[in-house]
Amino acid sequence: MSHLVTSSDDNLVRFTQFPIGYPVGTPVAGTWQVPILNPIETTSLPEQFVAFDDRKRAIDTRNSAIHFYRDDLKFASVIARPLEWVSRFSDFGFILTPDISLGDDMPPWMRQQKTCISRAIGVIWQSRGMQVIPSLRWRSNDDLPFVTAGITEGGVIAVSNYGFRRELSERIIFRSGMEEIIGALKPKIVLLYGSSDANLKSLLETKTRLIEFQGPMDSQRQSPFNRLRDNSETLF
Repeated sequence: MSHLVTSSDDNLVRFTQFPIGYPVGTPVAGTWQVPILNPIETTSLPEQFVAFDDRKRAIDTRNSAIHFYRDDLKFASVIARPLEWVSRFSDFGFILTPDISLGDDMPPWMRQQKTCISRAIGVIWQSRGMQVIPSLRWRSNDDLPFVTAGITEGGVIAVSNYGFRRELSERIIFRSGMEEIIGALKPKIVLLYGSSDANLKSLLETKTRLIEFQGPMDSQRQSPFNRLRDNSETLF
């Protein structure tokens, strides 16, 4: 199977082909042929989000989810060689697909390619028995058809609005994208790494079960388990 090539010269991960370990014959969706992830069971959900490089912070690994809401360079080796990390992640109950950045200056084909790579890594981990939650990333609503491809309706998705909160224009991009995602996927549960303002809450709280998590600095002021809010009474 072909693999990814990393470059130390330009500090970028060059996405050439799917990584080693990608199962041959994996079902795909859409004209972009995005790998399809099987949904996780909703009877058990993570109580804590921990960064892939800060796993020692987990209070209970079986009830924790590994996330990649970090600078891409920090998890470049995970993207390039996801199989080598399986043993390091195996104690955790859940893992999110890598949050590979989609830049404003990237052409559409590159955004599509990075989305496919992230999903392919999720498929690899899922094939090794891990509970994989799709993490969705977009920069405009034009990205959403391929971002949502291959994800089962009525399941669990993860998103992060870190980087979308400071400017009003960024909050609008995030909220508009979430509105379209909710309409397309009708997720039963949304795991949000960040925080929701009144506008975002008004969108989500009547349509899905929203569970919010924050990073270590924020959570010190909020909750020992990073679980800030769970409006579990408002289900589809």
